[in-house]
Amino acid sequence: MYLTRKIYSRWIKITHYEFWPTAIFYAPGIIYYLWRCWRNGYLGLLSVANPGMLKVGIFQAPKVGVLNQLAQKYPEHIPNSLSLVEAERNNWPKLTDAFMKLHELKFPIIVKPQIGQRGADIKLADSREQLLECLADIPKLSKHQDALYMLQEFTPGIEYGVHYARLPNEDKGWIFSLGRKDSIFLQGDGVNNLKHLIMKHPRACIMYKVHLAKHKDKLDWVPAKEEEFKLVEIGTHSRGAIFNDSRNLITQDLSNKIDALSKGYPGFFIGRYDILAFSEKDLQAGKNFKVVELNSVMGEPPHMYHPSNTLWQGYVALFQYIKLVTVIAKENILLGNQPLPWREFINTTRKSYNQLT
Repeated sequence: MYLTRKIYSRWIKITHYEFWPTAIFYAPGIIYYLWRCWRNGYLGLLSVANPGMLKVGIFQAPKVGVLNQLAQKYPEHIPNSLSLVEAERNNWPKLTDAFMKLHELKFPIIVKPQIGQRGADIKLADSREQLLECLADIPKLSKHQDALYMLQEFTPGIEYGVHYARLPNEDKGWIFSLGRKDSIFLQGDGVNNLKHLIMKHPRACIMYKVHLAKHKDKLDWVPAKEEEFKLVEIGTHSRGAIFNDSRNLITQDLSNKIDALSKGYPGFFIGRYDILAFSEKDLQAGKNFKVVELNSVMGEPPHMYHPSNTLWQGYVALFQYIKLVTVIAKENILLGNQPLPWREFINTTRKSYNQLT
């Protein structure tokens, strides 16, 4: 059975663009972006889509700083976070203990990069022992570098990606995309071990290498009959989460709340909020949710990766997004904001790419 499932996995990865390497899927989008830059006369349009984030990160601003900015007006929607500064590495255990005590936090807790994409290196620590292991695994940085990792309060709930946009010459923004990030649950039968259940599951087996590596210590475990096992803990596509188009959930109440949050960050016009809501109704009402991240222009519209999308639908979503980013950027230029010179833009792009890979 394993051979046929591996063949099936390979076939799905070839025929379904949501599993393609980023460089391959984005190649036409890059060409389209360059054409729009040529048409508008500026190569670095991306750098001025969110002028308020220009100095902290064109593509990915440090997460704690962004969340702290949002928390100034809406602290009830922001989870507690702590920057892990390289110069204080030896004191990280004491600092994390003090942080959790101060905010009365219990495990689990999130450890993740402040600058990153697609969920790379995000870890969930279920105990202090696991937390110390996560801290020890963080690569050493130059003492001259900023804090590139962080701790974040774990927030239970349903995870959504909410993509927001506002034209600079307009007072009101809107939700461009909304997607629910679903985990994969395996159901035990009391006979087969976890490895067999992963390979048998039609979705889990597509990314079997990721799941087998993640749960390598549990592969021989046999779940009891009807026992559920949550295969994916963190809602990122690269870790196995499923992005379901949920634009039908957009309401005026939600739009108003996201618009108000966004205006709390001066110079922010387009990006994706990663949100954990207590329930679907709470999300639609714009209440009882936490913003775990706010991604700048590189935050992809979540509906773009809906499993049943055709390749055409995927590219329509991508090209619409690129066009919207460049329209916002051009309006910001007309308002007096200047994009980075093309040499600096290329160097910044290269540096950001190296940080994200």
